[in-house]
Amino acid sequence: MPLVAGQDPANTTANAKMCAKVHPLPVSDRASGCHPPETPENLYSMFRPILFLMRIGGLFFLQSPPTQAATNSRHIPQSTVPDVEQGKTECKNHATNNKDCYEFRSKMYCCAVFLLVWVFAGKFLYSFQFGVKDLSFTTANLGNIVMHSSYALWVIQVMGSHFLILQASWSRGQMMRLFEAWDRFHFVCPFDDPQCDESSAKIFRKTRNVLCSIALVHLIIQISSMVLSLTVPIKEYSELKYFAFEGYPMDNVPVMIISFVGGVFTSFIFILPSYFLLIMALAFTLDFRHLHTDLERSVNDSGALTVKSLEWFRKRHSGLCEIVDAADDMICVWISWIIGNCTMMVLVLVFAVYQTFDKLKILTELELIYWLLSCFIQVAMILYAGISLTREAHAPLTALHRLDQTDFTPPLTSQLQTFLNKLTSDQIGFTAWKMFTINNETFLALLGMYCTYQLLLFQLQFDLDPGDPSKTPSPANNTHT
Repeated sequence: MPLVAGQDPANTTANAKMCAKVHPLPVSDRASGCHPPETPENLYSMFRPILFLMRIGGLFFLQSPPTQAATNSRHIPQSTVPDVEQGKTECKNHATNNKDCYEFRSKMYCCAVFLLVWVFAGKFLYSFQFGVKDLSFTTANLGNIVMHSSYALWVIQVMGSHFLILQASWSRGQMMRLFEAWDRFHFVCPFDDPQCDESSAKIFRKTRNVLCSIALVHLIIQISSMVLSLTVPIKEYSELKYFAFEGYPMDNVPVMIISFVGGVFTSFIFILPSYFLLIMALAFTLDFRHLHTDLERSVNDSGALTVKSLEWFRKRHSGLCEIVDAADDMICVWISWIIGNCTMMVLVLVFAVYQTFDKLKILTELELIYWLLSCFIQVAMILYAGISLTREAHAPLTALHRLDQTDFTPPLTSQLQTFLNKLTSDQIGFTAWKMFTINNETFLALLGMYCTYQLLLFQLQFDLDPGDPSKTPSPANNTHT
């Protein structure tokens, strides 16, 4: 194997062994000048900006999978440990211990934020029951009930989302498994083109930075919507401040502190996970697109593979699928939770805006509209991430159909059939709790469900007799079930 500039010749054998581990294929099928495993950018470094924001919000820490607990109870992969010179074992151990201490403090910080969020949620849910306990279910009160319900749904969503994201780091080290899967299964470009991998990396970094900037702006707007009404003493914020203190004295300092601090942290929990999913989908989508482009370039006009073997491309695709599976194991329950809660919130917020139009102060109306758009954007981001990933993961089918099978040997035919079965039978991509894959059909199903229940919610208002405010719906006059 040719030496990389500045590489120690004594490490050549070790790098060759590591190369064989990363590329479980014959030497002839590996990329020329096989890179040592530390050369490609690791997934932790790629996600570092969004992970930094998630650490601030108490959403992220690293924990080792249980399979490594026997050898090292807090193993951190080499990709996440500061690089030190080889041979200085004490320095390595010192750096690793510092990283262990950092991750332990990060875990304790996440636990403290988790407890704070539950205290904030308990205060919020008490305000909800205080606001609706004396309201009868009538046309006159329907808008107020629905608006209170939207706040309760949001609190429940934040509590569940925080628990599920932290579980991904805590339970079985799922977050760590994802980073390690990338290091094991990520392949380099098969062509002797140094610009190939660099081009994909530049696209990813540029798009990631744009997404992180949008996430930061979105986060600032969300924090402002939560805390400005508590700190800015103007009349336009009086209704929002009343909602924050409902059931408590307006001058209660502990409630003010809990509302302010809890509002900041719940903003992180509400906003950042969707952007993390989108950045994660971007990384996987670019790799699948890279694979598809390489395969298209490898198939000439006569239908023969000119670069690498069919098995090399199948192994590369299978490795990417394992990375996606590791990510889906970590995030699939959260996806189903957000889709369900945000869809319900969109339903009630649309109705709340309709019911309270021209009845509330302008800033209250604008906040309701902002929350409506935020819920819609979260669902749209999940759908876009899932649809784009599924589309690119199945894209190699077009190149495989161009292959000329005239001279295929039985082993090659078997390899092709295995590849085709993977692409045509499996739904590769993110799932909602393993129940269904997020794809184009999911978009149509959600759209149809939303339209149906939004119409039923408006019909409920028409079924209530506006001339008799005390009348409540009954099975006799409500035929829409």
